[in-house]
Amino acid sequence: MSKKLVVRALATLAVVTTTAACSSPSSGGGGGKSTPAGTSGTSSGQSAAQKAAAELGIDLSKCPTDITKPLSGTVKIGGTLALTGPVAPALAPLLVGEKAAVDDLNATSGLPVKFSLTVKDDQFAPDKTAVAAQELMQSDKVDFMSGTVGTANVAAVEPLAQKYCVPLIPGNAGGASVDNPKKYPFTTLWGSPSYVDVKGWFQYLQEKFPNGAKVALMTANTDSGLNYLAAANDLSKGTKFQIVSKTTLDATDTNAPSSQVTTMKASGANVLLASVSPGPQCASLVNEVAQHGWKPDAFLITNSCSTLALMKPAGAAAQGVMTNLWLNDPSSASAASDAGLQKILAAIKKYQPGQPINGSTVSGYSVMQVFFKAAQQAAQSNLGLSRLGILYAAWHMTFQTAAWVPGLVYSMDFPNDVVNLEAEQLSSFDAKAGQWEKIKIYDFNGQTTGKASVPS
Repeated sequence: MSKKLVVRALATLAVVTTTAACSSPSSGGGGGKSTPAGTSGTSSGQSAAQKAAAELGIDLSKCPTDITKPLSGTVKIGGTLALTGPVAPALAPLLVGEKAAVDDLNATSGLPVKFSLTVKDDQFAPDKTAVAAQELMQSDKVDFMSGTVGTANVAAVEPLAQKYCVPLIPGNAGGASVDNPKKYPFTTLWGSPSYVDVKGWFQYLQEKFPNGAKVALMTANTDSGLNYLAAANDLSKGTKFQIVSKTTLDATDTNAPSSQVTTMKASGANVLLASVSPGPQCASLVNEVAQHGWKPDAFLITNSCSTLALMKPAGAAAQGVMTNLWLNDPSSASAASDAGLQKILAAIKKYQPGQPINGSTVSGYSVMQVFFKAAQQAAQSNLGLSRLGILYAAWHMTFQTAAWVPGLVYSMDFPNDVVNLEAEQLSSFDAKAGQWEKIKIYDFNGQTTGKASVPS
């Protein structure tokens, strides 16, 4: 059994990484210490901060402010989200979870500082994301960014985070193109990578169709969609699976994808792999496939559509559609008996009373939970509670979160492992019950750095 499954049963986990070139710091997992070696200085005169920065590839002299300075008082976190626009119904609820998490974790984390959150509307448009992030860093003077959603959107923030040395912890994106610590060490990611999602698809297909199949591939016309396309092209090489149709769908398209489904069905494909933008497109695609009378032998849809609130509107048409779960959905049948998830839900109800709660809300809470876990680890390290300390901890951290389905663990150990999630729960939709039925966990621990991230 791999580390990311075994770690649930461990009381503590110590992860030690050594790189000869940088004499890298050793780091603890599960909220333990993240302690650079040589904390009292070395023969070369390097401090703990200098050694940590060197390991991450950061030149402290180029930062406009001192990121090693201890934080105090109220520390500002900035974020961007689609609060209006076509995908707002799916993404705006994240803000409810984020706000609740900040209030809850401010009260319970035991940190000597308090964090505040300012979020600006980006309508899921990368150009608006860049403008909002610039305002947050320059006008609002935030110390950190967190929770920006979408591969292209995170790509818009990364160069700004690098320029102003304002860590983005974490960005909410699955694209390998933005998991690029060598170029952008100020950005860490959270959530399921596109490559891991597609790898799970092909693992299942190889087991289900050992003699191969004809595949129709639909991807969003976005950076995230391009990552899905690249992953599918890569993972189909050397297999018996032939991609016979490739279609795209604009992220803001609210029309049913009739022409795309017609094309895919006519290709003779008996497998449909689909990555659409989160929101109404999930159910729209499923319904359109059913209305065309097309019944693929396997229909797998992006985990961006895995929350029950996005799949239930498809009704009977969604029967048997599969996805890779990773978020712990409060609408799932098992939610009531999940003590960890219930604790998160209680916090959301306490600090955001009267607000609807769904998978996206829990997602928002989890994003901020990652940030606070890194802050707690930094506070106990020799780097201390600073921008650099929290960033370093985020790159060297392992912990279990009830916001993810049981068996999945957040784990990174820079530079050897820079992919935060490498396992997913393949599930099939039961339309009558309105629930996902779990099939199997696919775990790729240690196999996706350089695939789900930019090779170092």
